[in-house]
Amino acid sequence: MYKIVLALTFISISLLGDSQVRVKSLDPEMMKDKVLYINDYNPDDPIIARWVRKGKDSKLSAAQEYASLWKTVMEESSWDATPYEIKSFDKKKMIKSKDPQALLLTLYSKATSCGNNSYVYNYYASVIMTGPKKKVIATALINDLEWWDRGDLRLIVNMLSNSLDEAIDVYDEEKGSKFSAARAGQKQVLVDFMDNAGDKTFLVVRSAMRDEQLQDLLNDSNTKAGKKKRIQKRHNRAVGKDDDVELALSNSWRLCDYQMVYTDELMEFRDALSPDHFFWINIEINTCSPLSFGANRNHLFSTDGDKVLAAFAGKGKMKPATIDNIQKKLANRHERFKKQIAKK
Repeated sequence: MYKIVLALTFISISLLGDSQVRVKSLDPEMMKDKVLYINDYNPDDPIIARWVRKGKDSKLSAAQEYASLWKTVMEESSWDATPYEIKSFDKKKMIKSKDPQALLLTLYSKATSCGNNSYVYNYYASVIMTGPKKKVIATALINDLEWWDRGDLRLIVNMLSNSLDEAIDVYDEEKGSKFSAARAGQKQVLVDFMDNAGDKTFLVVRSAMRDEQLQDLLNDSNTKAGKKKRIQKRHNRAVGKDDDVELALSNSWRLCDYQMVYTDELMEFRDALSPDHFFWINIEINTCSPLSFGANRNHLFSTDGDKVLAAFAGKGKMKPATIDNIQKKLANRHERFKKQIAKK
């Protein structure tokens, strides 16, 4: 399924070129009368047409299943900046048309040459305004998120919505505006959450697998002894990392209760749309150098619909500095948004 999604998505790469740019300020007036277009299953797509000719039924079925996810994802997401429409269209023609009403949601990759014919790849989502002049109005780094997964697609759309909010906030600050009513609903989400933050639980995902999963791997008669040793060593390192994270949390986390969970436990809270929990995801940009500064993108999401509570660049490890930064970001956002809403 992953390869199918990549194949379909790569169609947009050649059309967009190097569209990973820092999103600049956005006048909320520019969003009037806009419609967000999301590409549906398109039988006229060259890749789809080739699969039809070759009878690749499993690939066609997977592509249709992926396209059908978008309706559910958009209904569950926090996107409310514009109406949206899921339909088949040609991205190249849409961009060339300079349609003043069209916004395009795109998923794509960008390759960076490291020399010696080696490359690193980063994956992005963007919202592009096609006219009167092409402009990237929202962007999100989405490395390690699974584009074909309903939950991760919802995260991606919500990250784009938050990116749009940030662009509008920059415009307001540049123009000296006291408050933009255009994104009041998104600001209210954070205010309501933080007003009751003491009753929430912060979920941090463990690096280590469950003991029963480890034992299943170690007891597999088809796995060689050398590989079992490597599995055990990786697990031991992950356990040590989890212990360090829990120690850092116990020393520095003050906002509310916290809980170390496994990935499947986090998914249970997300699937239940729990209003009482939130979680942290770090997304790291891939570079040619092992040393990169400020390249990590941290996100805090509510388990109630994966709404973005905060997003910021910073360290990618859950250490005391990161823990302090998370709490400060939430507190500062809460104070600023609450003042803005009160003055509305």
